[in-house]
Amino acid sequence: MGVGHKRNPQPVAATIPRMFRAWRELAPVPTVGIWAPSSPGPLLFPKRFERAISALKRAGFEPVLGRSCSNGAGPDWVEPKAAADDLKYLVGEKSVDVVMAAVGGWSMLPVLPHVDWDLLSVRRPAIVGYSDISVMLWACLTKIGLQTIHGPMAIPDFGEFGGPFLYSLDSMRSVLTPGGTGQLSAPLITTDEVLFWDREDVRPRLAEEATSWRSLRDGRCEGWLLPGCLPAVAQLFETSFMPPSTGAILCLETVGMTVDQVWACMSQWRLSGRLDSVAGLVIARHSQLRPSASGLSDVDKVILEVTRGLDIPILVDVDFGHTDPRLSLKVGGLARLDSGRGQIQIL
Repeated sequence: MGVGHKRNPQPVAATIPRMFRAWRELAPVPTVGIWAPSSPGPLLFPKRFERAISALKRAGFEPVLGRSCSNGAGPDWVEPKAAADDLKYLVGEKSVDVVMAAVGGWSMLPVLPHVDWDLLSVRRPAIVGYSDISVMLWACLTKIGLQTIHGPMAIPDFGEFGGPFLYSLDSMRSVLTPGGTGQLSAPLITTDEVLFWDREDVRPRLAEEATSWRSLRDGRCEGWLLPGCLPAVAQLFETSFMPPSTGAILCLETVGMTVDQVWACMSQWRLSGRLDSVAGLVIARHSQLRPSASGLSDVDKVILEVTRGLDIPILVDVDFGHTDPRLSLKVGGLARLDSGRGQIQIL
């Protein structure tokens, strides 16, 4: 467990820089616009993408495909302005209830300057994704105060053989439900098995019993959730799209990183001074974590070193981001963290 720090919850109203707004009320059968700004996943993995569309329909959603799902001309996938225009098409012309990323990648940041923020502010769709899409989620909070969802994507989750994990689906539905509150809990099973999409994913992945969420530093706090992918959101430093972090419960996740890479990215937060003002810290269960070239493998030691001298609660091994299954977390949503008890409560 933790090292003995006790921190009483801070008044939530004092920690929120301004009023954040949630998405508009969803239709009885929500339309889900599938947007692919970050990589050509729909074309690279057509079988899994087709499975994802079928699974969304079975789950009670009405998928609407963006033009980015079938046409690309940019250096990586689609030109940034074309990707932004596709979002405008889904939100404006199709008036979708939910915008779900097809898959992640590395091309989200160049899209942000071309986004029609006025349209998003008026239409207020629920935007869902993780990984590189974290950049868009944080920008929505910064530019227009729009809450979004750090949660599942079409190909990774709904394209899963046999459909999405029920834990992932139930968590997303809970967040999409107006006024949804309650205690979050760890899943019963997890999987780290990697099956190459459209080649090997012809069976359910092997699962094992899930581990509990752990406290690295005991304490309690209240604040607003700021979940994102650690290397992706690092791109936002010193840009106009970086949200404030004062009073936030900062939730960071990783994929395929070495321990020294985690150390470097976390040190950026500390040296910038932003880590000093957060209310609490939540670290996801690391996906495909690798030791550094020196053999360093203790990521807990790195987190404690980076946060040395900070009296904040720290909870680790939480199931969000690049984990299977995964929680959906509302970016800008209010929460209470009690790391000593391994608890996150949505307020």
